[in-house]
Amino acid sequence: MMTKTNGVRIAVVGLGFGEDFVPLYLQHPDVEYVAICDMNETRVTAVGDKFGITRRYTHIEDIFATDEYDAVHILTPVSFHAEHVCAVLASGKHCASAVPMATSIEDVKRIIAAQRQANKNYMMMETSVYTREFLYVKQLQDEGALGPITFLRGAHIQDLEGYPSYWQGYPPMHYITHALSPLLALAGTNASKVHCFGSGELRPDLRGSFENAYPLETALFRLQHTQLAAEITMSFFQTARSYMESFAVYGERQSFEWEQLDNEDPVLFTLQPIRAGQRGRHATATRVHIPDFAERLPREIARFTQWVPYDETDAQRSFRVGGGHGGAHPYLVHEFNGHIYCIPYVYDSFALFWNKDLFKAAGLDPNKPPTTWAELETYTQKLTKRDSKGAITQLGFAPWIGSTSAAEWPMWADGSQMWNYQTGTPTMDQAGNAAALQWEVDWAKKFGGYDQLQRFNSSFSGNTNFLGQKVAMWVGESYYLSSLQQFEPNVNFGVASFGVPRPDASHPYINGSVDGNMLAIPTGSKHPDQAWKFIEWNATTGVRDWVTREGDLSARKADITVQPTVLKEPYRSDYKIFADLLRGSNIFYNQGSPVDLYYYTERDNQFDLARRGAKSPEQALKDLQTGVQAQLTKALAHYHG
Repeated sequence: MMTKTNGVRIAVVGLGFGEDFVPLYLQHPDVEYVAICDMNETRVTAVGDKFGITRRYTHIEDIFATDEYDAVHILTPVSFHAEHVCAVLASGKHCASAVPMATSIEDVKRIIAAQRQANKNYMMMETSVYTREFLYVKQLQDEGALGPITFLRGAHIQDLEGYPSYWQGYPPMHYITHALSPLLALAGTNASKVHCFGSGELRPDLRGSFENAYPLETALFRLQHTQLAAEITMSFFQTARSYMESFAVYGERQSFEWEQLDNEDPVLFTLQPIRAGQRGRHATATRVHIPDFAERLPREIARFTQWVPYDETDAQRSFRVGGGHGGAHPYLVHEFNGHIYCIPYVYDSFALFWNKDLFKAAGLDPNKPPTTWAELETYTQKLTKRDSKGAITQLGFAPWIGSTSAAEWPMWADGSQMWNYQTGTPTMDQAGNAAALQWEVDWAKKFGGYDQLQRFNSSFSGNTNFLGQKVAMWVGESYYLSSLQQFEPNVNFGVASFGVPRPDASHPYINGSVDGNMLAIPTGSKHPDQAWKFIEWNATTGVRDWVTREGDLSARKADITVQPTVLKEPYRSDYKIFADLLRGSNIFYNQGSPVDLYYYTERDNQFDLARRGAKSPEQALKDLQTGVQAQLTKALAHYHG
């Protein structure tokens, strides 16, 4: 969310469920002040006194009418969500609301239109994609532990008898978000088809004002652009079952099932390899204790993922708060209250290009690229040529000769990263990074020394060393295909994912970095609203056009299947290799930092010093880390004012 210099000014409306969020906003480091609003004046007084809040309202219209607030969090009854959200947006404020967004297609369209007209943020605060369970399963998926997903299931069973009258007879599928959202998030797509059945017969005294005859509804969904199906069951009445909001995901390697009872742990199933003479593969079942992921949150609100005292230093305010919906609430507050620094629109993934003609001339199979590090070294020896004076005239491969964006790929081959992109902290001095840089130093020694290799490389500009068939193998991105097609269509080349860890690797191999170009609005921009509209256009319509014309890769998962019409066959088939890398789980996303310009320049400088032997890899990376951290501290201090 775009914020003012002194922080976000926010109003929380609806203090039944809304009271849970008040302490989180009060403690968030980017919030300036909090107001509360509820039709029940007694409740407003009680919550205001409890948390020491002086800005109190009993009429939501008073909040619409003032410019004292940047954002409003709506937690009013479901039937009022659409009306209140549209009014908040029309008043020029950002808006978050509890689920569901609305209960009719017409109201959903109204909210979308209001958001676009106001050019403000709207967030439906879905708890289920921030629970500890979801974050745990998402981590398993990102690490590749689940394997390809086979099926997903969600359920929300809750008895609403005795709830306020507006809940009586409520159609269960109108409140599907808790059960469906984690499934769509894990599948990375939307639902394209649904077949729903009602089940049972709702008692007449429970039907309220709704034309709903069923206490339970169950549905089967087809997920868009996949062969996946998902099953959802929802019940609010006449179902003998304790409260449950749950999901299960079934993968080819591992599956996760939510616990049946509150005092149990969920179950992780692991499919074992089939044994000779065995019918069927055995699956082990393990109860898993779900970890907390509070380290992903600002320190001030991280503890509220658990049920903890609000203020342990004050006996009057030591009442317990937090822990709601599996620890999800602080994540919701932080996302709504966070800052958009920049929006990615193009991503890069990296693969190995090789020249088939040079392979053949060296006596190598032109259709078989190296698949191990030993093969890479052997191939390089066979492909490297020198003149009578020992100068290199053709080079098989050097780790640093290729796309400048892929300079860190030897680190990825050890599962290491130069940054922790979840926390935004530099991690250049990791042991894995030093081992990777040492491998480059050793490589240079094996092939004539770094200076000789650089003299050879400096005789070319850009990527002309591979285009001119003087380098047999290099690491590059998808858009390099259009350069080959345009400038050197006669180069006979192949492309392959080089997904093999180094023999000395101490971590799982990372397929590659997914980084790329991003757009941001600088501080002090004279036309931020117009700039944001351009970014929105560029991240959707604009990037699709760019992909088709340039052969780049869109940052949007929804556009992963967009075909670059600029490429002909077989270049388009090679392009699919890069797109498939983005679908993989064993990748990391380079989100950029405020000091990227310094980082890239100093990284190349320190890497050069290590390869030349002027510094040890450990010292070079330590000096890089020290310099980057100093620049980052300075930049963030400037940002926070």
